[in-house]
Amino acid sequence: MRNKLKKAFGLILVLCMTASNLPYMEKAKTVHEESVVSYEESGDIVRGFGNKIKEKKQKKEKFRVNKEDKNGKAWNRQMIQAELPETSDEVIKVAIIDSGINFSTDLNVVERMNFIPDDECLVLYEDISGHGTAVAGIVGALDNEEGITGINPGVELYSARVLDDKLEAPVERIVEAIDWAIEQDVDIINMSFGIEKNVATLEAAVERASEAGILLIAASGDGDEVAYPAAYDEVIAVGSVTTEGLPAENSADGEALELMAPGENILSTGIFDGVMGVSGTSMAAPHVVGAASVLMELNPDMPAEYIRALLNYSANLYGDSDEYGNGVIDLEYAIEINDKFQKLYEKHLKNASKNKKEKEKQKDKFWGEVLKTIPENEKAVETFTEVEVVEGMWSKENHQNAVGNACYGESLSPEQRKILLYACKYPDGFIEEDENEPLEGMYTNPYHGFLWSGDKSEEISGESNYIANYIFLTRVAANGGETRDEVNNKEYPSSGVRDKDIKRIKEDISPSEIGGVDWSTVFAAVGSGIENTKENRSLFIYGIAMHHVADVFAHSTWADITRKVKENGEWIERNGIQRIVHSAGADKTTMRPNRYKAANIAIKNVLGKACSNAVGTINDFAIPVYSWGLLEEERFYLGNFQKYAQEADSNNYNAWEKAGNTEIKAYRYLNLSSTPLDYKDFEKAQAQ
Repeated sequence: MRNKLKKAFGLILVLCMTASNLPYMEKAKTVHEESVVSYEESGDIVRGFGNKIKEKKQKKEKFRVNKEDKNGKAWNRQMIQAELPETSDEVIKVAIIDSGINFSTDLNVVERMNFIPDDECLVLYEDISGHGTAVAGIVGALDNEEGITGINPGVELYSARVLDDKLEAPVERIVEAIDWAIEQDVDIINMSFGIEKNVATLEAAVERASEAGILLIAASGDGDEVAYPAAYDEVIAVGSVTTEGLPAENSADGEALELMAPGENILSTGIFDGVMGVSGTSMAAPHVVGAASVLMELNPDMPAEYIRALLNYSANLYGDSDEYGNGVIDLEYAIEINDKFQKLYEKHLKNASKNKKEKEKQKDKFWGEVLKTIPENEKAVETFTEVEVVEGMWSKENHQNAVGNACYGESLSPEQRKILLYACKYPDGFIEEDENEPLEGMYTNPYHGFLWSGDKSEEISGESNYIANYIFLTRVAANGGETRDEVNNKEYPSSGVRDKDIKRIKEDISPSEIGGVDWSTVFAAVGSGIENTKENRSLFIYGIAMHHVADVFAHSTWADITRKVKENGEWIERNGIQRIVHSAGADKTTMRPNRYKAANIAIKNVLGKACSNAVGTINDFAIPVYSWGLLEEERFYLGNFQKYAQEADSNNYNAWEKAGNTEIKAYRYLNLSSTPLDYKDFEKAQAQ
């Protein structure tokens, strides 16, 4: 029996229809009625063109049982008959309105917008739930032997981060994201979230998007009835089927349901280019998005309503329409009948009358001729046995590439992922109830990858060695929060770490507290049942170290850029080697994209240390050029890297120098100055 949507406390209006095995995934919640500003009773839903096809015949269930992974293709793509599309000159733009999309070399995200106020996390770990990233992977993960392959690897992804780390958002935020997607001129919008009641502002935004020619697709939800926005006439409501081709237990049904797609035990893109198992109607919707994008490439001159009609008619209906809508999508059959379907559409509807009554007659003629001349989908639905869902972070193919032998063939459990991802974001502030964030002060603590600490003024309070700080953090992590060797009664080695940073780390981290907060309190916030153990503390501190390393590439990168500076009271542009500051795009992946590719690899190196409970080295910052194709015009530099590396890890540094760095060119970073660089020094150098 389906679980009804629970009532949520507070001002939360929009929530996800989600998978129980995703990190931070909660059962879907709905709006507290008092918080709805504009509420309307939806009443009976009337379906127009492209929705339920009343004349479509229901056939008896006919299944063809397979074992999973036929010809190396995942079961969900097999079920919907989705072969990889041929390369097309048409580029389809897909907006994923969700929890964000973590940076990945396996996902082609061309634009990002974060609609959550005061949320300035790096895109490497902006989506700690993994929800939006998984949705994006199903749609368009690249065909590059890395992770999974999406239904249409050729799409361009537009990420709108609206759902917070609890997968909740006010309706106004969703409306803003829909309008942004309209401005970006996207072709399709995926909405894997829902609300139980109609809200006028959301309905109006959906209508604006539809009028702009955008195809809207949404998860049906896990309640008794299809949730909004899926329930709107303008939106395709997608339910979820299992590997056996049956409706998932928590998939909403009813008159508003339009299409079905695989949604249980799906493999998709996980954190740091890995894979993970996901479930829910949230994961069914992007299958329809991927299929629709392929059909759009084949029909560049056809409107969204044509694609919708084609998806509906070609679907495999083998059950009751209230449970299956028009059936399970079948991309292969849609492509097969596309030419005939298009001719009939152009004959009857391409120049349809604006008169409502006349247009309905034309629609009737269209569907009548379709049913007479184009066979319905009578194929057996492929079902699958022996489906295994990876609960870890990497596929077998890319596991060794990610972390070497550090994890000894094992992957992190869902609980461990929760801890790690929560910790990655922790230094940016995460305990909402606490006005004084545990590790607050981006410019005054050793966890944010700066060349120096202090405030933004010209007076620098003293440089920090970001490499030394990283190594010391991993040493503390490996020992479960101990900042000194109590067994031998001596301090841990801390070569290169400044006294003020050692003091701060010791103040913040111990086996009993993190940032002045009891560990048990922190783990309770991470997730129910997560215990305060040495292993969990270690993983959490490694997560902080990962945050620190990611921030090094954001906050301490220098490159050839143009920067506006004020001179004699006027702003002028100045070219040269400059630090990429926030105003110049420090957190934007489009600013020197290779630094984010490098950061992604460096984070995996730290992950390897976490898996083997090992201490970091300067080699964790070494990025072999052959692994991501550094281009000279995209070259960047980590400020004071050589100096910091020599201070922090002299043995490895000397060994590297002795071997020569020209063979693999692992370190492509230059020491820009013999002393720490700040704006004042740089401006003096430029003036000379």
